[in-house]
Amino acid sequence: MQEQANMPMPQPRAAMEHSKIKKPFNDYARFSGIAVQFFVTILLGVWGGMAIDRYFALKTPVFTAILALLAVVGGVVSVILQVTKNK
Repeated sequence: MQEQANMPMPQPRAAMEHSKIKKPFNDYARFSGIAVQFFVTILLGVWGGMAIDRYFALKTPVFTAILALLAVVGGVVSVILQVTKNK
């Protein structure tokens, strides 16, 4: 009798189907959020670099290249950390 008390209750069919639908949606939302974050990071790096280049009136976009590269590296590291993080 005690063993039955410790066993999990079976889920109704509707709840099981709902959890199957919810998981892909959660994954989709999570990964699309990561993609948006990656894009915005690169965009801010390029914008910041262009602003610095304009401020110093540089003929070659040195800061744009440097900040864009740093933004890409930072974005990739962030994506790797978020994807490999335990849920």
